[in-house]
Amino acid sequence: MTESPGDEPRDVPPFGDLMNEIPLFRELQRVLFSSTGPVNWELARQVAIATASYGQDDPSPGPEDGQGLAETVRAAELAVAEFTGLPSPSDLANVRAVRRSEWVAANVKDLAEVLDPVAGKLASAIGEQGGMLPGLPGLSDLGLPAEEGAGRPDMMQLIVKQMAPLLMGVQIGSVLGVLAQGVLGQFDLPVPRPGGALLFVMPNISALERDWSLKPVDFRLWVVLHEVTHRFEFARSWVRPHFVALVTDLVEHA
Repeated sequence: MTESPGDEPRDVPPFGDLMNEIPLFRELQRVLFSSTGPVNWELARQVAIATASYGQDDPSPGPEDGQGLAETVRAAELAVAEFTGLPSPSDLANVRAVRRSEWVAANVKDLAEVLDPVAGKLASAIGEQGGMLPGLPGLSDLGLPAEEGAGRPDMMQLIVKQMAPLLMGVQIGSVLGVLAQGVLGQFDLPVPRPGGALLFVMPNISALERDWSLKPVDFRLWVVLHEVTHRFEFARSWVRPHFVALVTDLVEHA
């Protein structure tokens, strides 16, 4: 039978490639398939940013905030070096006054090395259960017909296994988002990170100053001293590898 000029070729879906043609579907596809590891970090980032700004403003800091904090950091570095006797970090601190969403983005990137082993352990536990979380029913438990062939996982088991990175992404993102609503600096979450950035979350700092009638100069000096002290500690070359090794060892023997 000859096709008329208006007929759509047989190998083309009748509605085209919906995942590429519709922006919403494109975004869903990008998020859902953005990671092949135990955590969907893109989903974690988006959930965390949404949670961090939920119900409150997340304004951008002014240039005077960053300049004032940078000057305070330089003075604090001299004080911490003199008091502790520790040598100053070899790199120059990159002082940034940031929004909550920027703190989230930085920590999603930096925490992957630490949290991936934990998520991988959970994924392995699910695999050892045949793709099931303990106590979760399969299709046969729900009175539905099982798949043909003994030993084959049923559909629900496969779904759970595929959903694990998404669930981990949502959980990690939710935690980071809640933390971002109250943290003041980079090291309120005291995990060694690569690089010399010092992040100060200005919406939270300003809110505390306003709510508790704190003098900005004094309060920001206290926040800076806290951050600079942790920076000196974590600048030792052995600290981050040792920290990651401890986390990995804990997970492997859990």
